[in-house]
Amino acid sequence: MIYSKIDIKNLDKNRFELDVISYSLPQFNYNTLSTQIDENGEIEVHAIGNENTTVNSAMFLFWLRTYIGSPDEQKDVPFHYVESIDDVNAFLMDLLVNESNKDVSIYSRGLIHFFTQLVEWQMDWKEQPYTKSKRPLYRFKNFLEGSYRSSDPDAHIAASTAKAYMRAAVRFYKYHIAKGVQFANVPFEYEEISLDIGSDETSNNGSNRIIVPTTDVRLNVPKPQAGVIPNKLRALSDHEYDMLEQILCIKRKVLKKQYGQLVECSLPIEFSLIFLVMRHCGLRRNEALTLNEEWVLWGLAKSGNALFVRLKVGPNQGIETKNDKEREIEIPVPLLRQLHRYTLSQRYINRRDKFTDSATGDELTPLFLNQNGSRIKKETVNARWSEIRHSLTEVLGYKFTHKVHNLRSTFGTKRLFSLIDVGMKTSIALETVQLLLGHSDLATTFHYLSQVDGHKSAEELAEIALDYIYDLNEMEVA
Repeated sequence: MIYSKIDIKNLDKNRFELDVISYSLPQFNYNTLSTQIDENGEIEVHAIGNENTTVNSAMFLFWLRTYIGSPDEQKDVPFHYVESIDDVNAFLMDLLVNESNKDVSIYSRGLIHFFTQLVEWQMDWKEQPYTKSKRPLYRFKNFLEGSYRSSDPDAHIAASTAKAYMRAAVRFYKYHIAKGVQFANVPFEYEEISLDIGSDETSNNGSNRIIVPTTDVRLNVPKPQAGVIPNKLRALSDHEYDMLEQILCIKRKVLKKQYGQLVECSLPIEFSLIFLVMRHCGLRRNEALTLNEEWVLWGLAKSGNALFVRLKVGPNQGIETKNDKEREIEIPVPLLRQLHRYTLSQRYINRRDKFTDSATGDELTPLFLNQNGSRIKKETVNARWSEIRHSLTEVLGYKFTHKVHNLRSTFGTKRLFSLIDVGMKTSIALETVQLLLGHSDLATTFHYLSQVDGHKSAEELAEIALDYIYDLNEMEVA
């Protein structure tokens, strides 16, 4: 077989497809190596003992070239060929080892999008044409802004995600510039903006401004309006949740629309448990739907006499988390025991048997199965939540508009309140809730703070707000 190095610019698209793929390495130890010549003139390579670094699980990038030409013409060309994208992986390793980043997943995902676009443009990342708009970062900026504005749900990305991807690409270039890589033209240009951070008693003109260095590839996407909490982050009020709990735990009856009429019907126990887990553990919908019986048993073994038990969720536990990121969550032991009692019921056993009959391999047993033994789908969850909304609108006397994701927001807000209420410093409480929810940064968690009644000083809240509004480490304007 002939293995030729991948060349994006000269790729023959009639014969090959080129994709950017990722591979996650589990936690590993990185050793700094040293070389020397021994007494026989041979090269020796050995690890420097005191420079051992533990690196968390990280996602590295590779090229996957697939042959799509005529089988008669394939001859010595491999059908699949994988090659490390060394320039990217060197950057990621630098973040992990030298910058002590614990999680580089946002950089990996951002660079997957960036290099995928380079393939589309058949352009090498080092290529910097004279015309600025044709250079990779400027084209990527236009692509991300277009994706943000797209009405196509498959193409649209959130403003925060677009900004994170752009920062990843810019930082990738900054790394290589610092390493001495030369370009025909600069990949981007620096600029400074003046930012008003509010009045200051020591300022003669009644305002306080700072100069923030940034770049000319900063995305032109709107910043969320100050003080406005996105709907998906808004928690249920205490009264709203009390009424919801009546439905989930006591009545187990909902209003279902049939032939234009609202008709009362039963709410299956599986959906009561799904919604309770989302509310009391802060799980996303898909995370709750991929819980398994083995996870419940493992948690029960750890519970003892505690009120809460901390359990890991992620791919290693067979649970589908956002971006496959593992984290620890809290679950109240009474709820864990309720889940266990459900697994002992004949209803669950019948569903589990049907799942087992059709299962292939050593699959973990899903906790939430339908009557056919298949995993409950998100569409079914949405349908049941719609029935709950009808029911709560009837009970509350006003339109109940919360989506199922707001159960997770309710957990975040109430948990934050409880931590602050027992005297925990606000910044530590925010970080704790951030970790429990698996937020990639503090910005999302910060929205919960504004829903908690004031228990801390204005100075302390302002300090946290400043960290939220300004990404000072990246020297970028949010």
